[in-house]
Amino acid sequence: MEELSVPTTSLFVCSLRLYITNQFVKYVLEKENGDQQSKELVKSFFKKYDPDLPNIVSRYSNILVYDPYSYYFCKTNESLLYISDSLNKINDTFPGNLESKTFEKEVLEEIQFPTNLRFPELKNYILNSKNPMMSWTLLNSKGLLLALLFRTRYIDDFIVEKINEGYDQFVLLGAGLDSRGYRLPFKSGTTVWEVDFPEVLNYKQFVLESVKDVIPKVSQANNVYITSDLLKPQDWTSQLQSTGFDSNKKTIWIMEGLLFYIERSGISLILNSVSKLSSSGSGACMQNMSADLTEKETFNPMVLLCRKEMRSLSNDPYEYQLEMGFTKDVKIYHESQIEILYKISEEKIENTNNHIIIAYKP
Repeated sequence: MEELSVPTTSLFVCSLRLYITNQFVKYVLEKENGDQQSKELVKSFFKKYDPDLPNIVSRYSNILVYDPYSYYFCKTNESLLYISDSLNKINDTFPGNLESKTFEKEVLEEIQFPTNLRFPELKNYILNSKNPMMSWTLLNSKGLLLALLFRTRYIDDFIVEKINEGYDQFVLLGAGLDSRGYRLPFKSGTTVWEVDFPEVLNYKQFVLESVKDVIPKVSQANNVYITSDLLKPQDWTSQLQSTGFDSNKKTIWIMEGLLFYIERSGISLILNSVSKLSSSGSGACMQNMSADLTEKETFNPMVLLCRKEMRSLSNDPYEYQLEMGFTKDVKIYHESQIEILYKISEEKIENTNNHIIIAYKP
């Protein structure tokens, strides 16, 4: 693969989906009387599958997600350098934390990693493992992994529901390495726009082009890339309209893992632009992160480092949809409610910091 700039935040999220995909394949292969359709679906991943990874999501087997593209996004010449640099940054920012007894108990034991490792030994263990990106993913805490699983599955199901309702305009803002435009069953005549920085979409397009003969594309949508800075709304909105976007048609807007990385003034720019382009019946799915940390998050330096990169944390999950004017059929779910929704748990936990918001324009 030629040298390309890897979008690091997108790559981190993608590595979480790669682990989830690996466990999906494990579930399909080990399930007694498994259906042939699922086995055909995962055939292209057989040689990439690692059966030896600890399964810390066994309780959630009925909501696992299959994203074969994640393997190829993570398989780059720069991925090992990314892991190494990230570990060094964590160790420099939180010296001694990765060697602490608390980290050993709360993280390493839970993910079945060896304990009593000094930082250089832990780093070498990850970099020399069979699947460094997935080992790195496990180190980033079970909590982050489950949060990504819940939001991915819920948003997948939301999009499929909108496909079946006849929506044919979908816009992914801050698309990153999201592969929904390829792996979900979009119908012919649908357009999926993806808006992100040039370095992200150029990398994404290069990888997708290289695997088009390896992974069958499920989607029949027309995929359109808009290379732009979301904080320059005049640019990306004009590109949308010049590539066939019709503001008189109902549109579904996806803002997953986006808004909390942007300053509050920038969020308003994006939300106002979405509102102006949206006709009645348009829907939005977005994510809110509160400023509060759960108790377990305080023990994990990876979580704390991610938090340092966030720019807008809000304890009011209604804030953004109200500003957009998307006030119809509002649904707000936090993680434990999603567990209840998918019949994984009946226990409602209020102490959560991650909300998914669905709302429509009247």
